[in-house]
Amino acid sequence: MSSLFPNAIPLHIGGVIYGNKGQVVRTILGSCISICMYHGKSGNAAICHAMYSSPGPRDDARHVPECVRMMAEHFREVGLSPGDIIVKVFGGASSQAEDSAPNSNPALQNIDIAVQELNNAGFQIFVKDTGGIQSRELYFDMSNGDVFIRKMKESVR
Repeated sequence: MSSLFPNAIPLHIGGVIYGNKGQVVRTILGSCISICMYHGKSGNAAICHAMYSSPGPRDDARHVPECVRMMAEHFREVGLSPGDIIVKVFGGASSQAEDSAPNSNPALQNIDIAVQELNNAGFQIFVKDTGGIQSRELYFDMSNGDVFIRKMKESVR
């Protein structure tokens, strides 16, 4: 449990949380990607924690493309369009050299696919803190869309 937000809801790989009741969600990211979405007027929010860049089975949120599809569908169901949503992307730390080929680096693949899928779905990314070698501890305040990041001292190497 963290002293920053002691009642934070844990989010694990393959998880998606939707809310508008002011929850704070906590997750730890290495090479995985977390996408945080927030709509200010309605207070609707969503966060996912995806591990794979490849397409996966329907509703398998371990896969970045499915996370984006599920979250886009959620916001459409509540009457919101992608252009109205604030999107923030985090994670993708790598144990490989930054200049390694993207097709051989799962972390870089996760970042690239997240950006591509979000753009294809009509979302605009407002904040992106990705790459590097340090894992991230992320807190997403679903009441206002704020994200707090603590880079871990240990690298993913």
